[in-house]
Parts: sequence; C-alpha cells; structure tokens
Amino acid sequence: MTSLATGSPEARSGNGLITCGTPTVTIKSSEAHPLVATGDEMKSVEERFWAKVEKTEGCWNWVAVRSDGGYGLFWSHSREKMQAHRFAYELLVGPIPNGLTIDHLCRNRGCVRPSHLEPVTMRENTRRGVSIVARQMAQRTCVRGHPLEGDNIRSRPDRPRTRVCKECGRLSSQEWSMGHRTYNIEKCKEWRARRKAAALQGKREDV
Repeated sequence: MTSLATGSPEARSGNGLITCGTPTVTIKSSEAHPLVATGDEMKSVEERFWAKVEKTEGCWNWVAVRSDGGYGLFWSHSREKMQAHRFAYELLVGPIPNGLTIDHLCRNRGCVRPSHLEPVTMRENTRRGVSIVARQMAQRTCVRGHPLEGDNIRSRPDRPRTRVCKECGRLSSQEWSMGHRTYNIEKCKEWRARRKAAALQGKREDV
C-alpha cells in the first residue's frame, strides 16, 4: 500500500469541505484490488483512464467526456459506463460501501483525486450541496424567526422530510379565523343595511 496525502484531516471545515488541505487517503495497489480485470487488461484500462486526467496541485481534472451534470464519464474494460470519480475511488481506495454515494469535498465535479472524494449518505451529500433543498436543510429558523427544531416542527404527510413550523401554522389559522370572522361581520352589516333599506322603501310605497 502507498499513501496519498496532501494535507491533514484537520484542514477540512465543519461542513466537510476542503479548506487549506486535504485528508490522507490510503491507496491500494491495482493488483490487489478486485475491480474485475487483472494483469495486462487492467493495466490497459488504467492507462486509458489516466490519459484522460490532468493532475494539478489541487484537483485531478477529468478532460474527456462529461455528463450534463459535469461528472466525468469513463467506459471500463467491460464497456460499462461509469462516473470517472467513482472509478478512480474504487481503483485507488477500495469499493464504495452499499448505500453511500461519493461527495466531492473540493466541489469540483470533474475531479477524480481520491483525497477529494468521500463516501457519504445521499442525505448528507444533499445537505453539503448548494441546491434549494440544501439551503432549506441548513435553515435554523422559519421566515418569521421561529426555531425549526424540537417540538416546534412537524412534517407534511406528502413530504415526510419537510420541516413545517407549528407556530406559523397556529398563527395562520388564527389569522384566517379572524379574517373569516371579520368577513362574516361585514357581510352581516351589508345584509342588515339592505334589509333596512328595503323596509324603508316598502313604507314609502304604502304611503
């Protein structure tokens, strides 16, 4: 085994992103890795793969075909299409555990450097991202400033992972009730005014 280290794990920020260093990753030799092919065949696959990688002091950038999402695509010896960063991780580090996906700590989707890749759950990968869902997951208060935690949150039946502020729901119900009550009062006033006007008109006709 050899070790690929360009920094220390402490250099990683709290949300898992690389700051001024990268974590140490233990790399296995290709001969010991059960990636399917062995010997000359595996060497040929590796040569084709690394020919499509541009190594820099930071990221190892994939310079060949990419998906619409920006991830590198590589056809292995079996002609199976794989994401380049996943191929690199399994080649140099080991199998990706079941149920986990690979997160780019460097936030460069075209990077295949193992020390910039980390297996995480899909939920954690989403939380670390920059999507609307990620921003919602990072929220600590609702739009009215109520805390989105503890007993003040509930989930929607159709969206079990969505956090809904109970206090906002209570205030909305209260506002609706007050508005509906005010509406009914105004309607009653209008109805009484029309009834009174009709009665006065009837008296004038009798005279």
